[in-house]
Amino acid sequence: MASVEDLQRQIADLKQQLAIEKSKNSTNVREKIDKLSSEVVDTNPYSRLMALKRMGIVNNYEKIRDMTIAIVGVGGVGSVTAEMFTRCGIGKLILFDYDKVELANMNRLFFQPHQVGLSKVDAAAKTLMSINPDVQIDTHNYNITTVDHFDEFMNAINTSGLKNNPVDLILSCVDNFEARMAINTACNELNLKWFESGVSENAVSGHIQFIIPGETACFACAPPLVVASNIDEKTLKRDGVCAASLPTTMGIIAGFLAQNALKYLLNFGTTSFYLDNDKKNMNRFQRKKSLLRLQKTPHHFMKKTNGVFR
Repeated sequence: MASVEDLQRQIADLKQQLAIEKSKNSTNVREKIDKLSSEVVDTNPYSRLMALKRMGIVNNYEKIRDMTIAIVGVGGVGSVTAEMFTRCGIGKLILFDYDKVELANMNRLFFQPHQVGLSKVDAAAKTLMSINPDVQIDTHNYNITTVDHFDEFMNAINTSGLKNNPVDLILSCVDNFEARMAINTACNELNLKWFESGVSENAVSGHIQFIIPGETACFACAPPLVVASNIDEKTLKRDGVCAASLPTTMGIIAGFLAQNALKYLLNFGTTSFYLDNDKKNMNRFQRKKSLLRLQKTPHHFMKKTNGVFR
């Protein structure tokens, strides 16, 4: 027969498990806010953001509510970037990914153990909507590099803005070369601006790159060295081998990506066209002057051949 102490421990464990389950299914979400306010009160989630306008840093912060961004890849960088834009009050987020949350993802930020087994886009959407219900979120759970889904991807980024218009910006947070090529092709064909980002195989460096079709070199013409070798995390997924991953590096790259995207969208500060680690000093990030605005070249658009972008 169990002792009183054993029963008390079991009861305590059950209470803890019940609390965890309740937190998972919690629907305690604040009411939506129709208009951004600069009122300085503890109940205003936008007061510190609107202070940017009051201080003269951003002319019209409210226009962020009219903007749509697409994030392709909701992993270590993409999920954190999505959270940052959600907290900033972006009008609409469109998320693309086809992976599921795994325990192996727990060394990174954002996802939680109870979300294991869920698709990344669904898990992310639920968390983001609980953070800020004012943000509209669309999810697309498919691989954009397949022939059928590439056309679907093209249609989504071209018509899923808040007014059924093209998205304002695309953020590439994917972990493979082929997906970057697919995004590059879509943005070239639709004349959409996008940021490419990546983290190195050894997890201690990374980069962001701003690409404007017709003004800068495209990704196919000038891919960063960190991804130009066509070696990525997907190619290393075999027994006993995996790419390294640090949440600190992921967070840094996500921060630089979100910051520069915000600078472009809200027209403040200077947007970096290329930013990466100094190879000799991995503690220091730098803007490469020679790559600030890579010159466009006579261009061959990427084409689909048997489902592969070349």
